[in-house]
Amino acid sequence: MGSPQRALKREHNKAAARWLQSFPPFQSMQPLVIGVHKALRHIKPPDIKKSALCRVMRGIVRSRRYLTALSEPGAMRHDLDGKPVYPVSLEHQQIAKGKLDAMV
Repeated sequence: MGSPQRALKREHNKAAARWLQSFPPFQSMQPLVIGVHKALRHIKPPDIKKSALCRVMRGIVRSRRYLTALSEPGAMRHDLDGKPVYPVSLEHQQIAKGKLDAMV
């Protein structure tokens, strides 16, 4: 991939990240409801590329900050409005802790 293509990809990623920051759970890095990516794909503005949205989301849910929030005792999953919907399962908390341990 040439340099202009990489620059365009970076710009698409930045646009997707800025758009996601308009939602409360992304501002404070709260655990998200399962399947939120599907909802985001349906409501994304036309200038946000689906591939960029997927890349940015993947980076977020793999980040140390997100995994830490996910692994907290009593953590709740939040909708796009930032409202707590249901607790993070014990299984998902343990998976998050394992990923955090592997990062060290």
